[in-house]
Amino acid sequence: WDARRSALNILRSASEAGVDLRLIALYQLVQAVVGGAVPGAAGIKAELRSRGLDERDANILAVVLGDRVGSTATQVVQRAEELLQDGRLREAAALVEGLPQDGSDSVKQLLKRVSVARAKCGALLTEARQLLAVPDEIGAAAKVREAETISSEDAEEMLALIPLSPPRDFRLDADGSTVRLHWQPNAGHTEATTYQVVRSADGPPKTPVNGSPLGELAGTTITDRAAFVARPTFYGVFAEAPGRPTSRPAHGDLILVPPVLEARCESGPDRVSAHWATHPGAHHVDAIRRETDTTSPVPVDHSSATVSGLPEGVSVHIELTAVYETPEGAPLRSASVVVSGTSRAAARPIESLRAHTIVSPTGVQVRVSWKPIDRSDVRLKRHSSAPRWPVGTMVTAEEMGNWGTEVTGTTEASPGMMQLDASLPAGSHHLLPFSIGGTGIVVGRGVSVGVTDPVSALTATPFAGFARLAWTWPESSRLAEVSWERDDIGVDAVGLEQVSSAVYDSRGVTVPLGSAPCEVSVRALMVVDGESYASPPATITVRNVSHASVRYSVISSPGLGFVGGRSKWISVSAEEDVSSLRLVMIAAPGPVLPSQPSDGLTIMDETMSLTRGQPKKFNAKVPKAVGRKYWVRCFLVSGDAELEDPPLNTLKEG
Repeated sequence: WDARRSALNILRSASEAGVDLRLIALYQLVQAVVGGAVPGAAGIKAELRSRGLDERDANILAVVLGDRVGSTATQVVQRAEELLQDGRLREAAALVEGLPQDGSDSVKQLLKRVSVARAKCGALLTEARQLLAVPDEIGAAAKVREAETISSEDAEEMLALIPLSPPRDFRLDADGSTVRLHWQPNAGHTEATTYQVVRSADGPPKTPVNGSPLGELAGTTITDRAAFVARPTFYGVFAEAPGRPTSRPAHGDLILVPPVLEARCESGPDRVSAHWATHPGAHHVDAIRRETDTTSPVPVDHSSATVSGLPEGVSVHIELTAVYETPEGAPLRSASVVVSGTSRAAARPIESLRAHTIVSPTGVQVRVSWKPIDRSDVRLKRHSSAPRWPVGTMVTAEEMGNWGTEVTGTTEASPGMMQLDASLPAGSHHLLPFSIGGTGIVVGRGVSVGVTDPVSALTATPFAGFARLAWTWPESSRLAEVSWERDDIGVDAVGLEQVSSAVYDSRGVTVPLGSAPCEVSVRALMVVDGESYASPPATITVRNVSHASVRYSVISSPGLGFVGGRSKWISVSAEEDVSSLRLVMIAAPGPVLPSQPSDGLTIMDETMSLTRGQPKKFNAKVPKAVGRKYWVRCFLVSGDAELEDPPLNTLKEG
């Protein structure tokens, strides 16, 4: 394209300067003939014709140049051989006919080759005509392509008479009053192929003018939204390409009988009504009530049919069938649509809604329960803000639909109680029940619930008279509720306290121990607008022990930014004298707190005796083989004592 653009710019400049471009064209044609050593006047004429010159100008130049471009018989024979190899039979024949018939072997052989080529090309084109009459456009085009290797001009003339093959795999899909047409390209279809789609009521279209055009497109599918109803509709798809006749059609037909549209049911205290819309071409709609073993017609009033005089709680099934008339007056019935409803009295508001969080195999869920008070349908919705309606307010279906998001999940019904388990996103939610009865929709009493993940990895280290708790906080909470209970007569046998993450990190959390096992529960709390919401509990049972309590703390050497260095200072102390303790510290990469010495790499191994109030300090270094995100933790390998961990945030790095 750059070369063409440059050449055109040169020619434009020359033309604007007064140069006659015809002289340039004439010069190029003469140079092609002279430079190519085209033999004889006949050869010159054939060469010029192949380059696009008309016959009159080619004859003039052949006469003018015939004497100037001399050639020998050998050159003519060689040129004719080249033309035969290029599939230019006509030009080769013209050269051979201009040769002197002197009986030389080369000329005889060349004449024989031209004759054989003519016969073979003629036979192939004859076969193509026979296949076209079948019709077999694909076979005919294949014969023409074979003949093209002999005579491109003859093949081109024949190909212009062969239509494209029709599209294949044609099918029709009907949906109501819409028809979608599909097909696939056939052999010989290229990117230049387009498809003309036609609809007709008078029979299969034989040409693109036999019907109403739906469009011309390069794709292989089209939608018709104006098909005829209750009468045959015929479709044809034609393939078209430049220089080729239009193909035969791929065709099909159908009869559209659209069913009723937008069918719905409304219920009242003593009635069930069906409502619908119809295609404009429908003559009428039949409505039938179907019971267990019987059917009965239901009177139709415009676009509705009502079964009345029902006791409350009766289910009604109404079958709707659209009926059309053919042009001859015969009825055509559509596929039936069934709507169902149950007669219901006026709904009463649900005022017993309850909600709390639970732990399920899929994570934290909200369990919602309520007591049904009538036969109305109950829809449960949630919103981030409290509802604006008082309990008992009647609302429209649109108002209910616009408020919040519907709560769905696993529902379980038991005598006098409904229960629904739903997965809700973390945060605070206002849940509101809507009761749908025979006279409308009534708003119930809502409740609020907060969703936060529970604490994890809850552990308890028991000492003489108390146990120290440790856990991992969820991202959505920095406040926890700790409760404990023992089955003894101690004054501290039952307790409850709230702990912030700041208190947890600074001094830890302990619970008192006594003569009986202690049941401990920890719930993460989320506070929204001054109201606390608790997660499902993490629980653990702690038994009393009388071992000495040993504590340790970890300080990292200065590091980069908020990340500590790899050198760790460990301070170990005891609340009473203790001897023969073996203490090891490990470093363990990853997000999980190590639970045993084998979970990591040992970086310190010390045997010691401790005196009350006199801590001992040790140094350990975390090797670079342990990645930046890691834990360090001490374990008591031997000795009569209980080791107490410091706040977990001092053990984690990165």
